Amino acid sequence: MTDPFPVHPGTRKKNGAIAGIAALGAVAALGVGLGIGLTARPDVKPAAAPAPIETTVTATVSRPASTVTAPPSTVVSTVTAPPEVPAEPVQTGPKTEFSDGMYAVGTDIAAGSYRTPGGEDLCFWSRDRNDSGDFNAIITNDAFKGPGSVTVKKGEFLKVSGGCTWKKK
Repeated sequence: MTDPFPVHPGTRKKNGAIAGIAALGAVAALGVGLGIGLTARPDVKPAAAPAPIETTVTATVSRPASTVTAPPSTVVSTVTAPPEVPAEPVQTGPKTEFSDGMYAVGTDIAAGSYRTPGGEDLCFWSRDRNDSGDFNAIITNDAFKGPGSVTVKKGEFLKVSGGCTWKKK
């Protein structure tokens, strides 16, 4: 018997290659989609934990027919879900407490006065015009042992080191 749908020579190989390329493209697209979907979003903050939930479940159980007929039974069970661990408070806006680093005032830290109780080593701060690290960028600076303070304005940069913790007054 003759094949009603004859295949021309070389067609199977081309169709197989096309199907393989299409499948590879679909897998690559899925991988890209998953990568985008799983990427961390640092701007998204976790919601606060809800209060514990108490749920009452009522179930009516019918018994199969037999020679003795019994009325349906009702089972009532109350389950209290354990309280969830509350979420950490979410910092919004510029920091008001920080340690070693370079900070943009008004963006990274709030403008204003800061104090430190000091540390084991010398504490250092430098108010700068920009974050270039150039000597000419320094407005003023200080190195000290023990408690200290500094006042910064929006638009300046503050560099601190020495392991001291600074808190806004």
